[in-house]
Amino acid sequence: MTDLPTSDTRSMMETKFWTAYNAANYINSQLREGGSITFVSGVLGRRPGMNCCPLAVTNGALEGLTRSLALELGPRLRVNCLSPGFCETERFDHMDKDRK
Repeated sequence: MTDLPTSDTRSMMETKFWTAYNAANYINSQLREGGSITFVSGVLGRRPGMNCCPLAVTNGALEGLTRSLALELGPRLRVNCLSPGFCETERFDHMDKDRK
């Protein structure tokens, strides 16, 4: 964390968390009964890795927002958060199989 600029975390929160928050706030009143809001988080909210602090913090905040909105807006609306694990992509080709 000490090697990562605070601006990285601030930028991640701005793009991933606050965008989701503002979108949910905007669309809430326009959705019909039984509608849903779905966010996309990631595994780093539950299983943080090295040098992933900004994304781990942001995913944790997004999952907390999901739980809070589910209580606040339910049962009129469903609020869910998809949280996929790691996907086999070129980005992770260099990792040891034990770390994946």
